[in-house]
Amino acid sequence: MVGQRKKIIVFGSVFAALGFMLLSGAGLQQAFAHASTTGTVDDGPADGNLIRVVLGHSSEPTYGALPGIHDGKHNLEVRLTDAETSMPLTGASLKADKFYFESLSKFKAAKGPNGADELETGIPVEAVFGDAGHYVHRQVQKDGIYGYRLYGTISYFGEGSAEIDKTVFCMTESGGTSKFNKGSWSGGFG
Repeated sequence: MVGQRKKIIVFGSVFAALGFMLLSGAGLQQAFAHASTTGTVDDGPADGNLIRVVLGHSSEPTYGALPGIHDGKHNLEVRLTDAETSMPLTGASLKADKFYFESLSKFKAAKGPNGADELETGIPVEAVFGDAGHYVHRQVQKDGIYGYRLYGTISYFGEGSAEIDKTVFCMTESGGTSKFNKGSWSGGFG
């Protein structure tokens, strides 16, 4: 009876620890379905250092707003780090142009991103308080194809800066949504 009680206590302790880890987020890594690119510091003492830019939606996979089913909140999310050390970069001044196509067929028929069904320009992409290197533009999405032109200045620890002006579109299951991408991007979002 004493041996059985010890097993119950041990199993109970293991389950309690696992439950705590799941509730607290400990032991879980944040996963991102995001596109990434690099930029180069082009002035100051840090000239030549590489900056990593990761762009996507804050909630993946992305679903359009459907009343009673999904709220459609998928913020444009940007993470900036030093490419070598992964240390977060703060003090960036970023804006975005947002392109929205209602369907893949409309996207494929377009001659350029400005042929989008909806276009918003000069959207501020702002720093998230208390989360260094994390920038967002809050938005609610509907079903369709989204693309972003990200532009502005990225500070490199106050020792230089990098200009960014790159465009990337979300991926679909069938692919074929990168024809308007500007700059070298790896990975994908959407």
